[in-house]
Amino acid sequence: NITLFDILAEPELDEAANIRRFITAQAILLAMPGIPALYYHTLFGSSSDRPAVEKTGLKRAVNRRKFNLPELENELTDPHSRTARIFSELKNIIAVRKSQPAFNPYCPAKIITLTEQLFAVLRATPDQKSTILTIHNLSAQTIWFRIPVRALPVNYGSLQNLFTGEKISLSETISIAAFGFTWLTIRT
Repeated sequence: NITLFDILAEPELDEAANIRRFITAQAILLAMPGIPALYYHTLFGSSSDRPAVEKTGLKRAVNRRKFNLPELENELTDPHSRTARIFSELKNIIAVRKSQPAFNPYCPAKIITLTEQLFAVLRATPDQKSTILTIHNLSAQTIWFRIPVRALPVNYGSLQNLFTGEKISLSETISIAAFGFTWLTIRT
């Protein structure tokens, strides 16, 4: 047994890169159809609780950390802590997801091939009034690319980043940082 953060973390990466990698993994989950379920330890980026395993003799205790409320509140108020960074990012991603009709659990998803390093999902309502292209960088390098017209619905218009509000032209090369992601709304 192991926590999700620890299984996704790479020892050769620094904490910031492992946090980005973890958050992007959750962004992929949240981009998919259905009703997502996030274990509360995921919301806080908990590490495996090895002392609990030693104390109880139960291997399951590794991902059953009991939170001390004042300690958790302290971690959440420290903007530099892993707990606060992950919780804040996931709250933001969930808020964006909730605000977009294309993320209705029953709206279909289509996997789009852009590059070997990028995992992209196109979500749309049946009438395509709400269409979103999510792009996730699975590599440790910044990836520069253009969104091919073939990846978009026939009636596409402009693209806009759902997190920053930045408008994106299909003619421009865009980048996604190492283990980063972007969700783009496609205006028709």
